[in-house]
Amino acid sequence: MLSISEERDEETRRVIRVARLLEHSHFPAVMPLPLFEAVVIHAGRGAWTVSGDGRVTFGSRYSAQRSLD
Repeated sequence: MLSISEERDEETRRVIRVARLLEHSHFPAVMPLPLFEAVVIHAGRGAWTVSGDGRVTFGSRYSAQRSLD
């Protein structure tokens, strides 16, 4: 299940949108990292495309785009 919420980010000291895949019995045990500054690119017919920044370690980021079918 996809969750997108606004959360206080202590690193940037502001409120940002965070996208997370929540644990579900159909998903593998290892969940992907959350996306920060999440933006929904497309939503329709059971598929979502969400773009955002991921954080691998404190202070470093990577940019990612995931398509959730």
